[in-house]
Amino acid sequence: MVDKKQIENEISAIKAELTSTATNGKPVSFFSRRSLKDIVAAIHLQLASRQTAREQEQSANDFSLMTIGVAGLILIAGPGRGSTDIAWVDENAFWFVVFGLVACTWFILMSLERAPLFSLLAKFVSVRITAGFLFASGIAVATSGANTALNAVLGVDAVNAPLARAFLVAALFLKLLWPVFLLLGAIAVINLLSVFSYVRWKGRNDDRDVKYREFPVIELVFVLVAVVFSAIYVKTTTRIFSEANLPEKAYRLALQLDFNKSVYCFQGQPNERYLFIGGNQDKVLIAPIPLEELSWKGFATEDVTGSEDRLKAIRIVGCHPQL
Repeated sequence: MVDKKQIENEISAIKAELTSTATNGKPVSFFSRRSLKDIVAAIHLQLASRQTAREQEQSANDFSLMTIGVAGLILIAGPGRGSTDIAWVDENAFWFVVFGLVACTWFILMSLERAPLFSLLAKFVSVRITAGFLFASGIAVATSGANTALNAVLGVDAVNAPLARAFLVAALFLKLLWPVFLLLGAIAVINLLSVFSYVRWKGRNDDRDVKYREFPVIELVFVLVAVVFSAIYVKTTTRIFSEANLPEKAYRLALQLDFNKSVYCFQGQPNERYLFIGGNQDKVLIAPIPLEELSWKGFATEDVTGSEDRLKAIRIVGCHPQL
């Protein structure tokens, strides 16, 4: 639909460009020295030039957006699978998946930001306030869950493990975003219908409105990204970070981020980790480490269950410097 106001503004700008100023300071209008036909032709040329520039900019933006989405899919489906013949790639497969998910997240967010509906909603203060309230509520719920999980496995206040609590809050907050993924699925279905519409039109050999009937590449990439992103999300929230796995996840995360490998007041053991607690840091929480290696990959991808025997072995002892 043509924006009448935009056309009027462009014509006014063109008129200003076609108006020059003589040396005596009096305006000498282009319109007083050219015929009406020349004026109309100049206006059409300027409008066509600006339209072409907008189309080129839109095409460049579409290409950049598509590149980000495709790059994310390649990172996840390629080196992220860890089945290559290159040892370095296989060792860092988890991080390829992470970077691929980041690229896919950018692609989805930028695609939604460009959508007319979301651009319109973002202009209203009431929508922004509601979104901010929902975000704050989600963080509060996730923080409560993280505190409960850490308190249960460590037996002390979760404030003693601030780094683990922060990352655990982020992980639990992601579990609350399932309504967003339902919306993402609905948008993916709409984009898939656009692809089917093109295929159906192509089968009929309809040559009407050829410009509109370009292949919807971005819509197809959006569908693929949404499917891969949603599959990883469902697996992570329902299996990796299930209620049964959460205590063990919290335990390993705390050992990795907040506990120390050594202690100054007695001889440490290689199979234990130590956390200084108390107002004067005069107590040490001693926790045995799992048999498996502590790593970010294990925290994010492994399906584990808690060990009651190991949790019972957690103990607190006094810590006084040895003389």
